[in-house]
Formats: sequence, structure tokens, C-alpha cells
Amino acid sequence: MSPAVAAPGAPPSERVAADRWSALGTEACLLCTQPRALPSARRAVDEELRAIDLACSRFRDDSELTRVNRCAGREVTIGPLLLEAVEAALRAARITDGDVDP
Repeated sequence: MSPAVAAPGAPPSERVAADRWSALGTEACLLCTQPRALPSARRAVDEELRAIDLACSRFRDDSELTRVNRCAGREVTIGPLLLEAVEAALRAARITDGDVDP
């Protein structure tokens, strides 16, 4: 979807620029309180999402997670982004008593 500015007649301090798009199998929504900064904010979010996808996707043959899965039973070294994702998944499993199962 294309960017939009909410409440265009509002004073600059109350304007919020928004952008929505598909990402990682869901919808991403970016709100920016400085409308002119929306394009650079979107680029930053896109970069981060690309990094997350490359590290954590189970659907990409070239992802770090896929590489780790290919090494099942062997010791591997993982990067900080995948480590953070695994820790978050394990924390979610812990606080939901296993309802979230990574």
C-alpha cells in the first residue's frame, strides 16, 4: 500500500505518516510522527526485516536457521540476530507454559 498522512489539516505536531505493506507473511504497519522521515524510516525497517528473514526464515534455503537445521546434531555457531530470536521464542514458550511452541 502507499504511504498516507493522517489528519492532513492538523498542525505539524499532530500529523502522523503511515505505511502498510506485506512482510514476513503478515502485514507491517509503520507510523512516523515526522512525515518527511517516512521514506527513510521505511528503508530502515525494510533493512531490518531483510536481516531477520535472512537469519530466521525456515522457508529460505539460504537462511541461517536452515543452515543450522542442516547441521542437526553438530555444534554450530549462530549470529546475534538468530540468537535473539531463539531466546525470544524460548521465553514465549516459558511464559505461556508451552502454548507457544518454538
